[in-house]
Amino acid sequence: MSVNSPIESKRACKAVLVWELLVLFLLLFFLTISRENIGLSLGQFLQFWPIVLVLFLYQTVFSVPYEILMLFIH
Repeated sequence: MSVNSPIESKRACKAVLVWELLVLFLLLFFLTISRENIGLSLGQFLQFWPIVLVLFLYQTVFSVPYEILMLFIH
């Protein structure tokens, strides 16, 4: 078993944090673009937002603070 150095751990946490925020941004972007291109009504578009809200809350409440905390602990 190899033990990662603190620098490698910080890099890994930063990479995961950036990746998760990028995925969230792309999800919001494509949902917005698809609404405009497909011509969904506002009611149909709002059906997507509970999914986006759940993903956003998961990222911000559970995942992101944990990774930020890990950056300072290591």
